[in-house]
Amino acid sequence: MKISTLLLASLLFSVAITASPNSSQAEWTFMVYVDGDNNLEGAGVTDINEMEKVGSNSHLNIVVIFDRAPGYDTSNGDWTDTRRGIIIADSNPDIISSSIQSVGEKNMGDPATLTDFTNWAITNYPANHYVLVLWNHGGGWRSNIDRINKEIASLKSLAASAPPEQKKSAQLRIAQLIEQKKKNEVLKEVCYDSTSGDYLYTSELRQALENIPTHIDIVGFDACLMQMVEVAYELKSEASIMVGSEETEPGNGWPYDLILGDLSANPTMTPAQLATVIVTRYGESYNGLQTQSAIDLSAMSGLATALNTFAGAIISTGTEWQSLFNARAAANYYTDSPNFRDLGGFLNAMAQLATNPSVLAAVNQSRSALQAAVIANHSHPSEGAHGLSIYLTNLSSSPSSAYSAANILFAADTQWDEMLKAATTQPIPDDSYEPNDTFNQAATISTGSYLGLCCKNDDWFKVYLPAGARVSIACVHEYDAGDLDLQFYNSSDVEIASSETLEDVENIFVSITASGYYYIQIFGYLDAVNYYYSLFVYDATHDAGYVCERVPYQFVDYSGATRLVMGDDDFTAIPLGFQFNFYGQPNSTIMISANGYMTFGVTGNMYNNLSIPLPSSGGSIPGGLIAPFWDDLVPPSSNGGVFYQITGGEGNKRLIVTWANCSHYFGSTGGVTFQAILQENDDSILFNYSDVSFSDSYYDNGISATVGIQNQTGERGCVFGFNQSVLEDNMSLQFQKITSAQNTWLLYQ
Repeated sequence: MKISTLLLASLLFSVAITASPNSSQAEWTFMVYVDGDNNLEGAGVTDINEMEKVGSNSHLNIVVIFDRAPGYDTSNGDWTDTRRGIIIADSNPDIISSSIQSVGEKNMGDPATLTDFTNWAITNYPANHYVLVLWNHGGGWRSNIDRINKEIASLKSLAASAPPEQKKSAQLRIAQLIEQKKKNEVLKEVCYDSTSGDYLYTSELRQALENIPTHIDIVGFDACLMQMVEVAYELKSEASIMVGSEETEPGNGWPYDLILGDLSANPTMTPAQLATVIVTRYGESYNGLQTQSAIDLSAMSGLATALNTFAGAIISTGTEWQSLFNARAAANYYTDSPNFRDLGGFLNAMAQLATNPSVLAAVNQSRSALQAAVIANHSHPSEGAHGLSIYLTNLSSSPSSAYSAANILFAADTQWDEMLKAATTQPIPDDSYEPNDTFNQAATISTGSYLGLCCKNDDWFKVYLPAGARVSIACVHEYDAGDLDLQFYNSSDVEIASSETLEDVENIFVSITASGYYYIQIFGYLDAVNYYYSLFVYDATHDAGYVCERVPYQFVDYSGATRLVMGDDDFTAIPLGFQFNFYGQPNSTIMISANGYMTFGVTGNMYNNLSIPLPSSGGSIPGGLIAPFWDDLVPPSSNGGVFYQITGGEGNKRLIVTWANCSHYFGSTGGVTFQAILQENDDSILFNYSDVSFSDSYYDNGISATVGIQNQTGERGCVFGFNQSVLEDNMSLQFQKITSAQNTWLLYQ
């Protein structure tokens, strides 16, 4: 007998309002705090439908609270209040059939809301074990909004009394910072609620869990950047295990159908086993990319003790600051959070660099303690995640004033914050290219990579470039540690190009018309100092690997393609369904970014486009890049989006990815539509452009975009355009591998 969805929902509603708590206790209650009152609303709908693929049973209760927002997703009745209830099995991937009832409009950033939901779930759906997942944006122990606000205030003070030129420059920076703040305003600690403008601080999260009398077995974060020492230490007494990601998470987040399917099939698994399943399934769902780990919270006191000893040894000996500086630089950081460094990578580097016996002993103690705390860890090799990140500022920048005993238990109980403060006064020697402080003192270099440079004053370099070269130049640094800018001059000291932004990468792309020496200036904005930066100078015409040519227009219909749930800056990995050889390396997985590019690397949320070629560095530049229209794009929630499909038979398959009607983040409401197609039989790449106009002259036709490809290390690339109006409607570009018969071909100019 078939029952309609409407009738089924009605029957379940009548049961829900009369049912009492489960009389027989389940093995697990899996509670998900879905804060969709923001731009992640659509992803929340998708994840609840994933949960419904499994549904609750006598051994497993799946319970949610879901707060929605107006304006992002209009499905399922487009309700905007907060609803909670138990998840039932349902095969429809688009309709939420579970009876989740309204509890009014709740502020999901209020710790009382979290406490109330958790206690309600435990009371009504008791079990032997409990999981509590916080679902939303995440920003670790603290987002970078405080830094931005501080910088704006400082520049406003400067502009009030500065000479006209400095005042104009400061005002421009203020405008850029305000735009950056808009972009990052939802990257709070966790659970940003756009209706209230509130979010959960790390201490508020602990306070919420302290008011739950039942012990939580696993607290999970389906949110970005939360797997930090500071967060884990804060929750060490409130749960047994913490699961989350050191890195930003793709929009798809956790694969709930896979995780809950495993738990439903084996409900007697232990908390450690379930935590391991979450980590494993997460890694599998992104085909080996991304980070996720499970941490034994009972081991956090031991780790904190070891790190306290380490910090004390660094301070008391006073001889290992240079080692600490270099070890920090060697440790991976994640996306736009350079002060969130992988703890394992940092400690491993310190073990190689430090010479003081007491410091080395503390390093080894800390490494052992970290290893003891990690139950399970997944990390793509290029991400270098060992399970936990930690707040570790540069020697030239002061730690946040919020990183204090008043706000963070780890800071209260250890000398880590004292070590960070002491590090700000430590001198760092200049690099070996000194003296290169003026145009006439410029140090001679060739094309390539120059790592670990130091800018205490102006740095000048000169490089010989042949006519016809298409040169990508980048200064990669930490903006927070000192704002560096880049200028490019000819031999007559005439400026040709410049890059003066508020980002970690200053980048220019120049076509050279006359052979000769050209000059690069790296300098600190308003005399800022930065002790560590890298300089990259690469010629796109050298060993490009591919040739780009315009071919007849061949846009492919995408009406039957799979739509990816993507909002601003979202990204996700998918299996290709075939092996695609790119610059000599086989690939079976690819990352698709909402921002108009794909990558065989791991950085999928870069919204500031960069030139090609440009080596990967510090997690800030995507390697293995295929960019049909890399710009700051926003896929619509309806009437467009990001789609993919795999067509063709064995040996002749192709991946077709379409960005349809995607608007520009800072532009008008007009959208662009384009495709990238990867072909199995010859490893060629096709870009198709249906509509390249936003109806905004600042962004139309690729004038603010990168179009091209680069290899996995970023040292070779084929570029069609960088911030140039080179695209047209009804246009197709073909990227074909250069063979020996084609070695005299030129790149498309």
